[in-house]
Amino acid sequence: MMNEPMEKSWVVPLEQEDLEYFAYFRSVCKRYNINPSKATRLEYDFVMRVAESEFYLQKAAT
Repeated sequence: MMNEPMEKSWVVPLEQEDLEYFAYFRSVCKRYNINPSKATRLEYDFVMRVAESEFYLQKAAT
């Protein structure tokens, strides 16, 4: 097992849109004062839905 090639363990870098989404997600968390690592399921679902809807609406408008 130790001699297996490492090629299966590499991760592809995130695309630019993914990086932009995560930055936007963090801004939504900050706006509502929600720490994602300590959020309840309801809080996390809320910020996810807000971030997704606003981010993709902005993308569609540009």
